[in-house]
Amino acid sequence: MSKQSRRTTAMILIILVVLIPLAITHFNRNVDLSGAAFSPNIEQESTEAAPPPSDPPVEEPPPPPPPDPPTEVPPPPPTEVPPPPPPTELPPTPVPPTEVPPIATTDEPVSTPEMALTPEVTPEATDAVADTVLAVTLAVTCTTDGVQFVLTNTGTDMREPLPYFLDGVESGSIQLGAGESRTLEVGYGSPVLAFAGMELQPETLCS
Repeated sequence: MSKQSRRTTAMILIILVVLIPLAITHFNRNVDLSGAAFSPNIEQESTEAAPPPSDPPVEEPPPPPPPDPPTEVPPPPPTEVPPPPPPTELPPTPVPPTEVPPIATTDEPVSTPEMALTPEVTPEATDAVADTVLAVTLAVTCTTDGVQFVLTNTGTDMREPLPYFLDGVESGSIQLGAGESRTLEVGYGSPVLAFAGMELQPETLCS
């Protein structure tokens, strides 16, 4: 470094050493004056009513905690249902065939063999009854109008009427002359006719 540069640096340092304390003193003095000038204003402003304090901020409640996740319930184990027992095989029961008797058609009458009856004469019979020879034949047919019984007297005249019965119930009386016949229409079915000790019934159901 040259002598001139050193001399210049030394002068700068001397100037700084002298001027810095003066500057500091001047600054402090200005600060004191400015504080005295503004103090009345500060006191006047302090006497004015202070603004009302603002409401404290409302604290928002914390958000609710998230719901618990649903508890997983394990599915119940499947219940094993035992298989039903096998069906019991029953041996077939032999059923004998049922014989159905033929049903007579209504177009043609069905006749049955005639029955002849010669009643026995009791010892108590009177002479008039003993002289009477009772010979009656019974015949039955199935027609469109139902069962018909035909009673024919092949003997002498009947001296008095004799009752006849249908299915055990007395239904009337008949008195026939020699060679005379009478027809009884008794409806459908299989009725039983009883007359003078004889009974007759259709062999098949008349319908």
